[in-house]
Amino acid sequence: FYDYRTGVKHTLKQNPLKRSDLDDFVKLYCQGHLEDRKETWSQDNPKGRWKKYSIDEIKKSEILSLDKSWIQEDDPYENVSISDLLGKLSKNKDEINKAIDDLNSLLQGIDEE
Repeated sequence: FYDYRTGVKHTLKQNPLKRSDLDDFVKLYCQGHLEDRKETWSQDNPKGRWKKYSIDEIKKSEILSLDKSWIQEDDPYENVSISDLLGKLSKNKDEINKAIDDLNSLLQGIDEE
């Protein structure tokens, strides 16, 4: 299994998926010589994206599913002070209010028609 989705965010405009984003997967997939395929996950590398499961491990899963995830995402708010957090919230609030004002300006007059 290769876990590409954990910690990866793509959007159509700001961060579109590019072919180069898949270079690591293509390299590890080892097309044509599967005997060279090696997992990158281990106890020492818990963020490794390639992990092997045995058939028995899959069968023993509580819910038989191929939807596997093992990478723990970092908590973006870990070790953040309350004042820093409040500053981020205030900045977001200001940006949201500005976007609402801009949208209202764009829509002005449309409802009147």
